[in-house]
Amino acid sequence: MKKWVVLLLLSLVLVGCSQNSNNDETEISQTSSSEEASQSTTKQSSTTETSEQSSTTSEETNQNGSGETTLSKEMFYQTGVLQNINQQFLNWASDRAKVGGMAVTSEFFDHGAAGRGDWFAVTPDGLAMAQDLENPGYDFFPLHVVGGVTFYYSINGTLGATNERQQSSFAAGFSEVADTTKPIVKYILCDNGMIYELKSDVSLSTGFNEASDEGTIPKSQINVKEFSYSEDTDAISELQRILSIVNK
Repeated sequence: MKKWVVLLLLSLVLVGCSQNSNNDETEISQTSSSEEASQSTTKQSSTTETSEQSSTTSEETNQNGSGETTLSKEMFYQTGVLQNINQQFLNWASDRAKVGGMAVTSEFFDHGAAGRGDWFAVTPDGLAMAQDLENPGYDFFPLHVVGGVTFYYSINGTLGATNERQQSSFAAGFSEVADTTKPIVKYILCDNGMIYELKSDVSLSTGFNEASDEGTIPKSQINVKEFSYSEDTDAISELQRILSIVNK
């Protein structure tokens, strides 16, 4: 009888040990799975953050342009340089205008009787000097206009590069050659390698402002009609190509 009691007690002890062992294995397995899930989540989070950072950097690059192609002050004032830049760009823009059923001219800015201050355009990257009368002068402005063009739909059916507007007076602007029910778009080419554009009216001075005779620019003028970043990436690439050649 004692022998049976001893055997029964041993059996109960072994069963208990077996259950504890199984429970331990289950807990270890669950812990391992939890750690793997946590590591996986961490990796996914890291990948997402990297992707978002890359996307943000890409967007900033697209908005700001390369920033590598610039024109020095010395080259800016060298005889014939700006005319050469604008003519090369106009030649390229001519084919672009034809495809769009438009005319394009190198006339984008002019003004009548005025004071002694420099003329400028407002852009997202700062003020761009459009005419230098040394008041306040080149060094005051962060940007400088090296050329420009105007795209419009000609009432005469003209396609590509043209000087047909020159037959009209300054006061008439584009009113005698452009279909005013359709867009008139000005491009200004700047020495930072960027192009800014403006949906204009018929006036040649639209989008441009003049500093005072003392060379000061009131804040009210800085908040006037502003050029925006051009979305014409092909045109920007062409301007940067031209500037890179001129700078050699």
